[in-house]
Amino acid sequence: MADFDEINQRFKEALRELETSRTEKFLTDIMDAVETGAKSMTPIGVTGNLIDSWFANTARDTSGWFGEFGYGAEYAIYVHEAPGTLLGTGLAWNPDAEPKFLEKAVQNVFATDLNAIIERQYRL
Repeated sequence: MADFDEINQRFKEALRELETSRTEKFLTDIMDAVETGAKSMTPIGVTGNLIDSWFANTARDTSGWFGEFGYGAEYAIYVHEAPGTLLGTGLAWNPDAEPKFLEKAVQNVFATDLNAIIERQYRL
């Protein structure tokens, strides 16, 4: 049987594992799920510039891990907030596109996928 010091050391190692690679993977999994959902609802124009401007990054600072994601195209916010009927050129949005595509993707992930991602990443 392991002594207290050995058990304590293994527990500390498990906590470090949860805090580092698992937390980063957890954030990455959430952002991947958001990306999949958002891209399925993102209007695709002639160039595909908006959908191709997707970015997602994880980083760690003194307060902990964080992730940032979105679309880097300068006009992304305007398309996101558009009513979804016509583009500025008068062309109709593609059939699967929706207004507030990024916001809806985040809401969907938190409503349907979050618990499964937590269980998968933080199972000991």
